[in-house]
Amino acid sequence: MHYEPLVSALYHVFLGRKPDEVGLKSKVELLETSKAMIEEILEQFLQSNEFKTNRNQFMKRYRLGSLFMKSVSQHYESEQLVRHIVNSNFKHRIVVDVGARGRERSNSFDLMKSFGWKWLMVEANPGLLSSINADFTGLDYELLQVAVSDYDGVGELTIGANDDVSSLSADTASAWGGNEWLRLCGGGALAETSTGKRDTK
Repeated sequence: MHYEPLVSALYHVFLGRKPDEVGLKSKVELLETSKAMIEEILEQFLQSNEFKTNRNQFMKRYRLGSLFMKSVSQHYESEQLVRHIVNSNFKHRIVVDVGARGRERSNSFDLMKSFGWKWLMVEANPGLLSSINADFTGLDYELLQVAVSDYDGVGELTIGANDDVSSLSADTASAWGGNEWLRLCGGGALAETSTGKRDTK
């Protein structure tokens, strides 16, 4: 077996860099001479000062954020236990978020990232769609660009001075300094008619 590609991949994954010549040669030699198992090489990476220094970047890159910032469990057993407790109590692990906005203001992001829940996000403001998609890349979600009301059709959306406040009610949005009008076209149950009176928020 050729170990060099494997060891190189471990450098990229755990340390975020190309392998140095000395480190690559020594680890490949340990594997080729059976002086170390792959598990032991992995342990070397995980216990290295370089990995510990850059652990936050590793966790962020692979969306492995800790549920317990001060957890002392050896191999994240506490997190696995909480994940099991939460998920075992819900048959359908789906979140519906109306007025999705994005990760910054989300009350549900941790359910997706840490517990593997699915997400249906509804956001009528087209100016937020690209940032929402960027925030949730790699997660299991569907994003609908519609507003929610009790009518199907087309409605007028007012966006407040703060772009995470939008409403089919001009009075509601204008309370936040809203004065920008957008026309939305819809074809499903979540779309708005121009006579809809229910606030999207």
